[in-house]
Amino acid sequence: MPTAWVFISIAIIIISFMSGYIFFYVTSPLTNQIKKQQLGEITSLLVDFVIFIWIGKITINIEVLISDPLAILAYPSNSQAFYIAVLLLILNIRYKVKRYRLKLKPLLFTFVSESLGASFVH
Repeated sequence: MPTAWVFISIAIIIISFMSGYIFFYVTSPLTNQIKKQQLGEITSLLVDFVIFIWIGKITINIEVLISDPLAILAYPSNSQAFYIAVLLLILNIRYKVKRYRLKLKPLLFTFVSESLGASFVH
């Protein structure tokens, strides 16, 4: 049953991210308001990264998009789509730092703490 396997793997990833959030929330010396703001920013960047991977898939497989637009979602992501997504994410973070005066060090601290907690649970 491949669908059950897919649901189980997605559930494991979601549980590991949630445990990473809890790990950061418990261990961080920041105030509750700043913790919630940082976790919201990390969640926003994670969603942006997934969207950027889709954009990378679309730009790489543009000929498939023209012939069959729904089939583009069936193609797996490759390293080129990942590199495009990383580049777009870096540009997005740079824009937020420049435009909204986002502080990069607390964001990196939050990302590392959340990622370590999620990695240990996964």
